Amino acid sequence: MIVIYSALFFSISVIVHSIVQRYIKCNSVISFAIISSFLGLILFWKSYLDFFISIQSLSILFSYFFMCELYIFFFTLIMSSISANLILDIGFNKKIKISNEITNYEKMVDARVARLLNNKFLIEIDGVLSTTNKGKVLNKSFFYMKNFFRHKNLTSNINI
Repeated sequence: MIVIYSALFFSISVIVHSIVQRYIKCNSVISFAIISSFLGLILFWKSYLDFFISIQSLSILFSYFFMCELYIFFFTLIMSSISANLILDIGFNKKIKISNEITNYEKMVDARVARLLNNKFLIEIDGVLSTTNKGKVLNKSFFYMKNFFRHKNLTSNINI
């Protein structure tokens, strides 16, 4: 019963998210987080009514949240993966000739910069890119995470 509840609510979350993304163009991570949180509250209420506060209700919630987190991890990984985007561009069972158009690194960089601009991490003024406040917050969090995990080559110019 535990797996059925979690899997059912997770499936509903993914289906509702895919429908919302077809009709409303918005940040896919935020929209999934809102949808899955709302359904998570409903699942919490359902598991509370069925099992009160018990190991079963906690298992239902944690397995649901684990599935949601794994889903977010995988689709954000695919969204930013050049390899995955190339495979999606080529399509299923299609063949293409490798040319400069496909292996053009400038287009890959342009696509990444465009994504950063669209998500408001960068701003372009008179052809010059600079970080927005949202980008600075992200950069600081990366800096702290690199420091916390003791990654070498901390080459950030952030004044903290």
